[in-house]
Amino acid sequence: MAAGFVAWLVGGALPATAEPAIHLVERERIRLEIRLLTAETIEEAEGGFVLEVGESSPAELELRVLWPDPDVPRRLKLTAERALTAAGNVVRLASELQRPDGTVTARAKRDIAFYSDTSTALFEVARVGDQVLTLAIAGELTRETTYTARPVVGTPVHFQLDIEWVEQGDAVTLETNHLNTFVGQSVSYSFRLGEVGEAESLSVRLLPVRLLGNTVRIEVDVTGTLPDAERGVVMVSRQEQWLSTKGTTSTLSLASGEPPTGFRFVVTPRF
Repeated sequence: MAAGFVAWLVGGALPATAEPAIHLVERERIRLEIRLLTAETIEEAEGGFVLEVGESSPAELELRVLWPDPDVPRRLKLTAERALTAAGNVVRLASELQRPDGTVTARAKRDIAFYSDTSTALFEVARVGDQVLTLAIAGELTRETTYTARPVVGTPVHFQLDIEWVEQGDAVTLETNHLNTFVGQSVSYSFRLGEVGEAESLSVRLLPVRLLGNTVRIEVDVTGTLPDAERGVVMVSRQEQWLSTKGTTSTLSLASGEPPTGFRFVVTPRF
């Protein structure tokens, strides 16, 4: 491995050119229509009860249900929030059933996945003997496009990037970098070992695409050159998509041989 180490940083969060005058913003919302199948409610709602869930804003709903005793109302609390998964859009529902004195008698959870713009599901909230409190959930994914003259800046994201050299299976940390950007804007880090044209050089690009709750979707691009078996230089390129939670470490390796030799990038996001 060459002895010289040269690095340079390209921050996608600090563009040199002026921002456009008009920005297009697309927001997704999920509308959940709630119907009670096996109980009556004191509240009235024509067309059912509705929960509106935004990308980062959970929704709550409270009902008084006549169940299991039709003469004694109990309080039913429902919460819904978005979750980011590899499968796509998911809404996580949670319920809590309380007696009039506030004692919780039942809790339940249910995930509803959206493989298209609509989804339906049944949600069993509680069961007492042969009596079951069941909800019917009809969900619809909607998208709203708005225009604004102000720059749109996403949630700040901080990356800790550790660069390691792996030789014959043993890893040595070359350096640790701290990169700051925003959701929707990339940040890059490039470095070179040795002289231009005859040594290892790599560029790492990190793009936090989307943030939902405690999970961020990250696009990772790595390009550059590595030494080959004949002591020459070979071009390399690799792309990955990660789902990562706050403080969780993910790695991407560009190494060959057994034991492997090459680079390993260790990325830890915080937001």
